[in-house]
Amino acid sequence: MKKFICLSIFLVSIFNATIYADFVNDNVDYDFDRVKAREYMKKYWNNYNEEYYDFSQIGGDCTNYASQIMRYAGVLFTSRVEFPTYKDWYYYNPEWGYGRSSTWTSATEFRKYFGDINSVGNKKAKEMQTYTVDEAIENFEVIWQKINIGDVISHGHGLETSYHSQIVYDFSLFERDILVSQHSSNFLERSLYSYLKFRQRAGMGDEYVYIIYM
Repeated sequence: MKKFICLSIFLVSIFNATIYADFVNDNVDYDFDRVKAREYMKKYWNNYNEEYYDFSQIGGDCTNYASQIMRYAGVLFTSRVEFPTYKDWYYYNPEWGYGRSSTWTSATEFRKYFGDINSVGNKKAKEMQTYTVDEAIENFEVIWQKINIGDVISHGHGLETSYHSQIVYDFSLFERDILVSQHSSNFLERSLYSYLKFRQRAGMGDEYVYIIYM
């Protein structure tokens, strides 16, 4: 009888647990240059690259900026297609037709290309880890120790969508902070810890932070 009760409790805990779509990929097909990623951020965080359209007024430019950094640092385009999916990632001259994939500019689709959403994703990055905002703050030292320049931090209100993309630019050794760059609004060295604490104070502690390791 005790075994049955314990088993029932165990099964209930499984079904009630939040299952994150985290992964490790040991077979990436690019060499990611973190020096070049940092160089690009320093140059274009507030001085937009004219080779790319500025999406600031039509949904936000944060993921467009993140994609530009990924490309400059060594991630390869896929071929352009008429109907791109989460397995495609590119930005070609719009005059050529099929100018960009949704994964280039949408925070959600970007995460689906480089990461995973509900077991659907291209898993292009080396690794992805999911935290709630509260968990990220609690484990910030662990994250600080592991994360690197050029890694992506995606923020979501839920597990199925993301609304914002940030890129690691540098680290603060004394404060043990992670400094991120972003567009919409434009920052080169924004405190990630302060951003997470802001979300927590605003009642978003149970929302999500997705760390995409490049």
